[in-house]
Amino acid sequence: MGLFILYPNKIDALTTFQTTLSSGYYKNIEQADNITLFYNLKLNELHSTGVETFIEMDLNNHFIEDKWKVYPYQFYVTVPFNNGFDSAPFHNSRIQIGRQLLTEGFEINILNGLVYRNYWTPDLGIVFFGGSLDTLGNNKISTTDQITGSSFFFKKWDSNFQLGPLMKKNESESRYFGNLSFMRSWNFLPLTPLLMLKGQWDFKETQMDQNIAELDLTLNNFYLSTSYSKRRPDQLLLNEKRFIYRLFSTSHQNSLGTSLTWNPEGDLRISTRIEHIRYPSQTQDETGNLQELSISLYHGKSKLTPTLTRIKSWGGTLWNFSCIYKYHLHQLAEFQADGGIAKINKINGMNGWLYNARSGFDYYFLPHWRAQIALETERNHLFDINTRVALYVTHFYY
Repeated sequence: MGLFILYPNKIDALTTFQTTLSSGYYKNIEQADNITLFYNLKLNELHSTGVETFIEMDLNNHFIEDKWKVYPYQFYVTVPFNNGFDSAPFHNSRIQIGRQLLTEGFEINILNGLVYRNYWTPDLGIVFFGGSLDTLGNNKISTTDQITGSSFFFKKWDSNFQLGPLMKKNESESRYFGNLSFMRSWNFLPLTPLLMLKGQWDFKETQMDQNIAELDLTLNNFYLSTSYSKRRPDQLLLNEKRFIYRLFSTSHQNSLGTSLTWNPEGDLRISTRIEHIRYPSQTQDETGNLQELSISLYHGKSKLTPTLTRIKSWGGTLWNFSCIYKYHLHQLAEFQADGGIAKINKINGMNGWLYNARSGFDYYFLPHWRAQIALETERNHLFDINTRVALYVTHFYY
């Protein structure tokens, strides 16, 4: 159950408050009954001076550890120094202090520190960030891993550039990097190509540490994207963080992929994706392949999207078929149902069928209010059955 409330009762401030409570039931592989409870709180206040405060945290009984914990996701204060420019009012110089999401360079981490962004012109500025890195699911703030960096960003010759130094350190070692990114589109050329390049140089090992390249082409109703990435885990991560990274990250690898979307005039859209992945294991380089086909069919107020996915790697094979159906009952209400069936065959002997299904309604009532109610259930190698009912009530302000 969720509730989002906006309080305009203060003349000098705008406060939004969102709280979500959800509960579910599942039966694990040992046929034991379990009930989960998740509570999320978000608080955002925007003062008339432009100073903004944001807090988000979770309270839940983690279904694996079965312990109540508070997870502080983000809490920070943003102080603006100007109102931007007429041509780019969102380019306002500002400093953000506290626990926040860091997305500079190749980083996607929680930063306990500050990010300072300054614009001299709409096309020229600098960003500086520094503090300690943390993992999202950590309920205790860690200061072991430190990061400091800055970069200039500017627009010239119809291109966007960003470059600057980066330093990381832990209790025993420091490493220095250089980041560079480039993006440009040629709208006047056939196929209107868009090129994006991004790299990170490791000064200690005198080699490219991370890099990404992507080329997009458009012709009539066809859209083609080809991408290449070479990634590896952060060498300074703590052991427990490295373990989590290897479990959930898909980026410590080399990958080459392409996707094609055909969206003709009418009630049809077809998308395909092919990807080849090479990644290191304990003994040798392993490979994996992904193929996916998705079709969207439109008919009146209905939309049907079946998707077929195949993944083949050294760890085994996965086939997955999913389908999403949406129907607009009227202007204020929509029905959605989706489900999936998967077959896994892994080298560790974990074989079998996986199922999941979800259906529910979205309803807009009163000005700026929306309610969602859904029934979800799944069955897999971990849960004999896992089912829950979720209700969300949201207030929109715009």
